[in-house]
Amino acid sequence: MPSQSGTSSSSQTYKIETVKPTKRKAQKDAAEPDASDSREFVRRGSYYETGVTDQPECTVLQASDVRRQVQEAPKLMKSVGKYPGHYNNNPPLPLSANKPYREFPVVPSPAPGRTPQNYRGGEPGPIRAFYNEQDRSHFDVAYKDATKPPRGPRNGSPYPNSNFSLATYHAAPTVVDTSKSKKAKK
Repeated sequence: MPSQSGTSSSSQTYKIETVKPTKRKAQKDAAEPDASDSREFVRRGSYYETGVTDQPECTVLQASDVRRQVQEAPKLMKSVGKYPGHYNNNPPLPLSANKPYREFPVVPSPAPGRTPQNYRGGEPGPIRAFYNEQDRSHFDVAYKDATKPPRGPRNGSPYPNSNFSLATYHAAPTVVDTSKSKKAKK
C-alpha cells in the first residue's frame, strides 16, 4: 500500500496508509457528481462503492451517511410506501446481518454543506440496506445490478426485477503513530 509520512507540529511522526482506487482511474465524488470529471475523489472516511453506472450520485456512498440512514429508518413496517419491508434474500446474497432481514432504500450521500436526507417515498432508486430490526449495527448495502439477468420483465425501466449485488466497503485511511516505534529502536 502506498503511504504518506510526516511530522506533526508536536514532533510526533505519523503515517497515513492510502488505498488505490479500484476499477477506474479516478473515483468520483458521490457528493458532487457534476464536478467529478474535473477532480478525483478525496477519501477521508470509509465508503461503499456500488456498480450503479447510470446514476453517478449512486456510485460512491459515505459509510457514515449509510449508517445514519439505517439507524433512522422507520421501525413500523411499510410506513413509507412498501418500506421497510421483509427481504427474503432470494437469490441468496452472503449477508452479514441476522435474519429476519428488513429492506430499506438508501438515498445518495449529500453534497457538502447540504442536509442529509432519508428515503421518504416515491421511486426508491437502486440502493438498499438490509438489516435486522433488533440489531441495526450490522447491515449490508446492495444495489440493483442491471448487468445481471432480471427475474422478470423490466417493463422499460433499468431496475424492476433486477437482482441485487453487494456494494464494496472501503475502510477509512489508517493513521499509524510511528514515533513510539522509533523511540523503542534507539
